[in-house]
Amino acid sequence: MTAPAPDHHCAADRAERRALCFALPAGGAAPEWIMLLPAGGVVSGIDGRRWTLSDPARVVDAFRDRGLDLVVDWEHGSETRALAGERTPAAGWIQELELRDGAVWGRVTWTEAGRADIESGAYRYISPSFDFVRSTKEIARLTSVGLVHAPNLPALPALNREELMDLKALCRELGLAETATMDEVLAAVRRTKSDLATATNRAETPDIARFVPRADYDTAVARATNAEKALADVEAATLKADVDALIERGKAEGKISPATEDFYRAQCRDRAGVDRFRDFLKAAPKVLDPSPSIPGKPPAGDGTLSDDDRAVCRQMGFTEDDWRKHREGR
Repeated sequence: MTAPAPDHHCAADRAERRALCFALPAGGAAPEWIMLLPAGGVVSGIDGRRWTLSDPARVVDAFRDRGLDLVVDWEHGSETRALAGERTPAAGWIQELELRDGAVWGRVTWTEAGRADIESGAYRYISPSFDFVRSTKEIARLTSVGLVHAPNLPALPALNREELMDLKALCRELGLAETATMDEVLAAVRRTKSDLATATNRAETPDIARFVPRADYDTAVARATNAEKALADVEAATLKADVDALIERGKAEGKISPATEDFYRAQCRDRAGVDRFRDFLKAAPKVLDPSPSIPGKPPAGDGTLSDDDRAVCRQMGFTEDDWRKHREGR
């Protein structure tokens, strides 16, 4: 027996009737959350029909007041074939509604058959069915949602897990507020892609003013190392030549004895020591007897230092005992 078609008109003062609408194409796997009614205040269908959604919270409240899950079927079977007594199994059940920036979203628990059809691509779009006020076209409540092939509402996304599965988490990763709109999310994604392209380009073609090839760098380092070593060798040779010259001068002027030559050389390990030794020779008195009993070496005598010896000790910072030992060749 064919069941009679129900009267979709509600109380006279509300004059509501049901409309079947369809979703925007996209593609993907079965999401947990789906957009059911878009934000914006006016809902326009591709077929030219228009409705208003000035109070989306009213739609959410109506669902909660009803206290029943909202069926997701195939091709609005619960709105058409079920009226003729045909079997219309559920593809899923909407168990929760919430508002997101003026849009109405629903949380779906899919049946195995419903999930399989979505994930295989057999069905890609959703179509909400709702009651509206005849005189104002104001949407009042959702009555069901269908999986369909032909979308009618261009403002709704198709089933797309990549976009819908966790929008809040995506916002956090992009540094946006969890309440960010889809346009803001897409803008952030475009900026991120642009930054990535810029970084990749810089990595592939680095600024020659800031980076050089590794081979050139290694060559430059080797040259610098060799140059430093060559310079150090030159400086060492120059230092030795200067010390030799000063030592010979000191001995020729009788201001140092051959026995103390090593001692003075030890004081000239660096350029500062050489400068001190040069200044010393300018002011030092002669310490060698013009006619020593042993050529090049002063007589030992009784070890007593002369006034000149003591002057040398004061100028070079020696102790008298150290000077006595070096003078006597010990």
